[in-house]
Amino acid sequence: MPSPLAVSEALAEGALRVAFQPIATRLPDGTWRVTSVEALLRPPRGAGIAWETQRMVDALAAAGRSRQLFQYVLARALAAARRWADSGRAFNVAVNVPVDCAATPTLAADVRDGLLAAGVPATRLALEVTEREPLADLHAAAAGLARVRELGVRISLDDFGTGFSTSERLDCLCCDEIKVDRSLVAPLPAYAEPRLRLERIVALARSRGLTVCAEGVEDEAVLRAVSALDVDRIQGWLLGAACTEDALPLAVTLWERRSASCTGDTVLQRVHARALRQSISIPDTAAQDARRHPQARSTDLQGNDALLNTH
Repeated sequence: MPSPLAVSEALAEGALRVAFQPIATRLPDGTWRVTSVEALLRPPRGAGIAWETQRMVDALAAAGRSRQLFQYVLARALAAARRWADSGRAFNVAVNVPVDCAATPTLAADVRDGLLAAGVPATRLALEVTEREPLADLHAAAAGLARVRELGVRISLDDFGTGFSTSERLDCLCCDEIKVDRSLVAPLPAYAEPRLRLERIVALARSRGLTVCAEGVEDEAVLRAVSALDVDRIQGWLLGAACTEDALPLAVTLWERRSASCTGDTVLQRVHARALRQSISIPDTAAQDARRHPQARSTDLQGNDALLNTH
């Protein structure tokens, strides 16, 4: 694990990178269009395997710098959203909230200040709160997120279906969306149990007026499975790996052309996706291993966006 001092210095120097992974929304005609991206923390160039995302987050939490981390990623994500909109292709952005920031009284002010500084409407931002970790004060977090939601920002409950998924937590946090963890999505074509669990999650979301995003959509078979379950949005390697701000519009355009012209041609889509990832993505160690061992990809990438490497 990198030391809290080393990660804090990288944060202060602006060396930590932010990458963006596409999220597609189902249109009324049943096709998919990329409308959003998730901002993902990446290590400095040249950093080693120890600089895995969660380790960096934990190191900054230990140094008492979670708020600075959130402000850092938020500012870069919103600035990117502004530049994309100015260039003619607007994307909504999602930013993860560190668990120890969710209940702080400064959260709404930080979000408001970030939106004003970037000149981005609140409706273009979503905050993601993970299900993987317990919230020390659920009701304080709910109050803080409610203040953010009053600004017009959407709230997503990330990694749903893992450790701390409860109806109380879901209702208390007043979310707009459930993001289903990839561990439930990737096995859909092969196993019945994940399908049954996802059906229950979709029904739960619909009963509360929430949208559902399926993470871990790795190939056409998974896409067909989640489409049959009436999922609203998808995220995963089928759309593309996390890439740089400058590369994102091209990555999205290529995927949309590919999906329009190669429907059902899984092999060709994989070839195109591999070429795209190798040319413009910010890769990670687990992802590189997954290309060598495709059968291990879903479990290797489960839980966070994996072990990070650099070009």
